[in-house]
Amino acid sequence: MSGQDAWVGDQGRYARGQGRYVADVRLPGQAALCVVRSYLAHGVIGSVDVSEAVSMPGVLGAWTAADIIADLGELPVIRPRISDDPFLAPYLQGVLARERVRYVGEPVAVVAAETRHLAEDAADRVVLDIEPLDAVTDLATAGQAAALFEAGNLISTASSEFGAVDAAFAAAPVVVEHEVRTSRHSGMPMETRGLIVDPVTGGRITVWGASKVPHANRLALSRMLGVPAARIRMVETDVGGGFGIRGEFYPEDFLTAWAALQLGRPLGWIEDRWEHMVAANQSRGQLHRAAVCATEDGELLGLRSEFWLDAGAYVRTVGVRVADLTLGELPGPYRFPSYRGRAHCVVTNLTPTGTYRSPGRFESSFVRERLLDLLAERLGLDGRELRRRNLVRPRDMPYRSGLVSAGKQVTLSAGDYPALFDRVCAAAARLAAEVTETRSGQPGQVVGMGVGAFIEKSGLGPFEQAVVTVGADGTVAIRTGATFFGQGLHRALARIVGDLLHCDPEAIRVMKVDTDQIEDGVGTYASRGLIMAGSAALAAGLDLLDRARHVAALLLEVAPAALDFQGGAFRGTGPQTGSVTLAEAAGHSPGGFLTGRGRHEAAHVTFGFGAHAAICSVDTSTGQVRVEAVVLGYDAGRAIDAVVVENQLQGAAMQAVGGALLECFSHDEAGNPLATTFMDYLLPTAAEAPAYTVVLADSVSTDNPLGARGAGEAGIPGVAAAIARAIESACGQQAALFATPIRPDAVWDLCTDLSRAAANADITGHR
Repeated sequence: MSGQDAWVGDQGRYARGQGRYVADVRLPGQAALCVVRSYLAHGVIGSVDVSEAVSMPGVLGAWTAADIIADLGELPVIRPRISDDPFLAPYLQGVLARERVRYVGEPVAVVAAETRHLAEDAADRVVLDIEPLDAVTDLATAGQAAALFEAGNLISTASSEFGAVDAAFAAAPVVVEHEVRTSRHSGMPMETRGLIVDPVTGGRITVWGASKVPHANRLALSRMLGVPAARIRMVETDVGGGFGIRGEFYPEDFLTAWAALQLGRPLGWIEDRWEHMVAANQSRGQLHRAAVCATEDGELLGLRSEFWLDAGAYVRTVGVRVADLTLGELPGPYRFPSYRGRAHCVVTNLTPTGTYRSPGRFESSFVRERLLDLLAERLGLDGRELRRRNLVRPRDMPYRSGLVSAGKQVTLSAGDYPALFDRVCAAAARLAAEVTETRSGQPGQVVGMGVGAFIEKSGLGPFEQAVVTVGADGTVAIRTGATFFGQGLHRALARIVGDLLHCDPEAIRVMKVDTDQIEDGVGTYASRGLIMAGSAALAAGLDLLDRARHVAALLLEVAPAALDFQGGAFRGTGPQTGSVTLAEAAGHSPGGFLTGRGRHEAAHVTFGFGAHAAICSVDTSTGQVRVEAVVLGYDAGRAIDAVVVENQLQGAAMQAVGGALLECFSHDEAGNPLATTFMDYLLPTAAEAPAYTVVLADSVSTDNPLGARGAGEAGIPGVAAAIARAIESACGQQAALFATPIRPDAVWDLCTDLSRAAANADITGHR
């Protein structure tokens, strides 16, 4: 692809209605696919009858698992792209249910027709004979419930530990413990998933709609179809949000391509919102039994947590990575001398889970920060002071506890954590005073403040590569293996290369991923895009400059070392006169353009520190909570584009507000989902948006050539704990909120206690 369809930089086209999303791709002869899904959370399949569906006018075909087996000799399963361990094999999902269904929404058959409406009508005629079985829905008892797989319901148990944990807790003068739960919720992108597959043009299989990890998905599809990867082309389109949930390899990625090959014509599948809510990855479901021990003056001595993670009905493409991330970041930015975490990953009859923006950090931060608030109360300390005393200090760095996260050692190597924490607390205190003054004249309104600290990883390897080209007309284009979700990565890439080549970043064309144009790449997730793709683009730009320098040296008849590059042109440093621009060097190169290639590899991840504070008001007559303001502190290192960093932090924080107060995938005992529309699944709107204050630190990271840290997920980890403490503080109550979302009835209980205390005080006063 070329031109506007493949160019990220023209942001005005969205406002003009000229974005090109996957549903906008219309090919000659394109048909529509509809997925027939299980209506039961658990059951044995007796039969799947598609005969009535295929007899309907306009229907092109209908297929079950048996048809795929007849074609390929087996039913493909979706293997993890991360942590593909042998013990996961029994829990992997086949592309269609064969003998048993394990969650509401599991694909059982597919129907193709000339139009979407005809395909949906035909799908309604597919007859499913499923004998219901009892469903496993309770995370706390799933491991001991009736087995959903022959291997049992416990997928794995993983541990992480350092220091003398048992001895620390045995000798500690102060120990606090509590059960902490984070409920299922997920990213809700404006645009649901979708794919358009052309299996005929040029003897290739071209897939539009690839996002997040196009190269990995191309390899997965080639293995499952049994065709060479070179025969498959993945083309990125505009994407209305990603958040970790979009772009993984799902059953529909295979089914759309396979059915298109059966038809020999282009085929499209576009997910509706109901499908998205029952079939796309969910996340966050964890139950922790955790404890912290300390000295009487607040020195932290140990942390332990045994927790259960809800994997849902199958293990999906990220394997058990969320458990690993949670284990690796439970101690956070504090100097715990001992720690033990134990994670139990279990299956249930609920939608399978995966990663959602800041996976493992939302959960681990809520657990840790809530326990620290509980500890502070026990010690009679202010929670801010307790945290300040125990944060990793500059003199402690590089700080290595021995923890491993995402397969890499956790090393805290730069930054002044206490200084940034103090700046966040000071900003929050000012805002709290302003909100308190504003609300003081309103009956029943009380205001409180809370804070939470965290570490955030970014820059996950193993590599990314980039290509930078300059044409004879001066056009500069950048290609990398990183995809674009609207996160502003294109601006950062353009600025990095623009600064290097001395040209206007606004004129640089940052191209979408096309696997025909960039031979390999890892993709966009885990706040890796800026560090990995940016560093690769920097290397590609340097390579291009070196090539251009040699061309200019030939034209000017001087040695390459005798040339300076300034203002977009090479000029002699000696008595020679004349200059050669990049465009002129490109015009004198084969093909009329110059190409630079770069690759950045990383064997480690980059960790940054952050702190979040929330100011909340509570209406004691109703229990209604309003998040009035949020302070977002983060050490982003060298901010390539500070505006993008601030916007990323604010957008992420809004999702954290939703997870803290509103969003929850709930189910009945039979596993039926109770939140399948936005009437039931509550998203925060503009009415719930708080005022944001962003506090950035700028300790330059030495882990990458840019000196940067990723910021795409750093607006999430501390927000929920800060909101919980702010609500309790407003109500004058001790730590009592240990589950997300924070339910209105839990807040009402706090308000009732507050009202009762006020009434008692009034009676005492009259006496």
